[in-house]
Amino acid sequence: MKNSIQPFVLFMLVFQFPLVGQMCLPEGIHFTRQSQIDSFSILYPGCTEIGGDVCIGACQGEEDSDITNLDGLMPLTSIKGKLNISNNYLLTSIEGLQNLSILEDDVKLKGNYKLSSLKGSGPGSVDEGIFYYSIE
Repeated sequence: MKNSIQPFVLFMLVFQFPLVGQMCLPEGIHFTRQSQIDSFSILYPGCTEIGGDVCIGACQGEEDSDITNLDGLMPLTSIKGKLNISNNYLLTSIEGLQNLSILEDDVKLKGNYKLSSLKGSGPGSVDEGIFYYSIE
């Protein structure tokens, strides 16, 4: 019995390491529901870097989102594409993104009327209720 468990444990150790700190979603992702945010770590274990654009909410005029917080995105440290957080009428904070240290493209926040703080968002500009952060 002991001999049959050892290869299994070795297999699990070898294949667990690539899941730590990996890049995922090279095509990006679009979140429209709180349940999608909450299950991010379950669906993409070890994902800390998104390779494409990230849309949170109704970024392209779709129906309104029910997103209230971004806590499920805490593992993220990097987004290679654009970050668009738009038309989340129930979103009050972006604190779930506090571990983001690398944003390689533009950031846009629009129509998040209950958003009361941009803690840790860095330099940017606000124009008619729209927050822009451009990488130049």
